[in-house]
Amino acid sequence: MSGADLRRYTLIGTVAALSATVAVAAARVDAPQVGGYLKAFTVVLDAPEAQSEGSSLLRARVRADWRASDSLSAQIAYELAPRIQTFRSSVDDSESAAGAYRIGDLSDAALSSTRQDASILDVVQNLDRAYLFAATPLADITVGRQPLAFGSARSVNPTDVLAPFAYEALDKEERIGVDAVRLQAPLGEMSELDAGVVLGEDLARDRSAAYVRAKGYLLSTDIATMAMEFRQHRMLGIDVARAIGGASAWFEGAYTSVEAGDTRDGFARASVGADYHLSFGAYTFAELHWNGAGSTNRDDYAEIAETSPYREGIVRFLGKGYAACGVSYAITMLFGANAQALLNLADGSVLISSGVEYGFGQDAFIRAGTFYGVGSRGSSGGTEFAAYPNVCYASVSLYF
Repeated sequence: MSGADLRRYTLIGTVAALSATVAVAAARVDAPQVGGYLKAFTVVLDAPEAQSEGSSLLRARVRADWRASDSLSAQIAYELAPRIQTFRSSVDDSESAAGAYRIGDLSDAALSSTRQDASILDVVQNLDRAYLFAATPLADITVGRQPLAFGSARSVNPTDVLAPFAYEALDKEERIGVDAVRLQAPLGEMSELDAGVVLGEDLARDRSAAYVRAKGYLLSTDIATMAMEFRQHRMLGIDVARAIGGASAWFEGAYTSVEAGDTRDGFARASVGADYHLSFGAYTFAELHWNGAGSTNRDDYAEIAETSPYREGIVRFLGKGYAACGVSYAITMLFGANAQALLNLADGSVLISSGVEYGFGQDAFIRAGTFYGVGSRGSSGGTEFAAYPNVCYASVSLYF
């Protein structure tokens, strides 16, 4: 059996198993709760030493939830995203879906895809959720395509390596679903053992992952430790969060060993920071991040970008040290604004973002914002964020 056939039959089997489970319990199941959204994005990108480009994307997502009882439920979510663009924008996570931990996936080959002049017109589909949840006396078990996220840091999460968002992603509402079997067992009133197997393409071990995470509460502090093997890498991580005065503080760190033939045997990453709600209602945070896979010399950036941590998407930033800060404020109940900056401490470049949001009740929102890279360019290699394109975007979201 070919790899394509295995992926196809596995996907069909997953959907069929979920459908059969729901059908068996149909006599006791209420009508499914159906919801979703429509989002329209317009993005303009101004890259250094290149002409401006544009992208338009419509994303339609439909979600169905079935509940047979308090201990048995299922969810399926499907997205369809027509797009017209001259570049692959950060709002379009179809590239992330293609590289996600999935045994197999729906193909876009049957959908329209044409290239005219410099523009691309095509339609991307994504079966993003298809899982069964069962609560047993010993543990909660989730089987199928589901979201998995770890870590408490705000800007960069060192322990979140399975399906992380890009820092500059415009739409972070739904994390890409991965194919996994997850078990969450309570160990006490505020402690838990979380373990899972995350399955990659063709069930290959070097494209899959497995993890064990233990979480507890000690001295008014949430403490979680993690061990993970993923795509020829091994990681040990820790996540600590607690209140200090009126602020919430966190430390998240991980050491990753590389087994993909790179000259770098391993690297550490860590984020430490705090957030605080000011008296007039604004929310602000500050965070420091250390990236052991990066360099303090801008001339090394091109070479570093070809190493395994970057090829695999584990690490995105090229420098060693970063400082981030941000503030958001609800001007009215329906109107809010935010701003954030990320500074490369070695080369001095800054990535600045800002945005506003206006809500029409609970079901409709308008958003707009920018990303702007500040730094110097040189013949021997420029600063990191000087190479980032300037981005302006606007979106309309309708929920149902």
